[in-house]
Amino acid sequence: MSPPVKLYAYAVAPSCRRVRMYLAGKGVGMWSLRADFNRMMNVGGCFQHSSGIFADRMKTFPDFGKECGNRAVRFFEVPDRHLSENQYLV
Repeated sequence: MSPPVKLYAYAVAPSCRRVRMYLAGKGVGMWSLRADFNRMMNVGGCFQHSSGIFADRMKTFPDFGKECGNRAVRFFEVPDRHLSENQYLV
């Protein structure tokens, strides 16, 4: 399992303030953010490097795309394990 996400805050940094406001306003838990980020990064990488659609826009690496696809599938092991012990993901 990956380490927990740390959210560093610096009082005068606008991005940190926006993140804090967003999290407070939405009541979004870190599980939800982690799920969206980890899942979509791998799904996006798989699509970009495996579909051929981006071949004329960037250098693609089919092996990387395949690995991203495998990681996207394996990603669901983490929430499945969490849900085996908890009623909710967030």
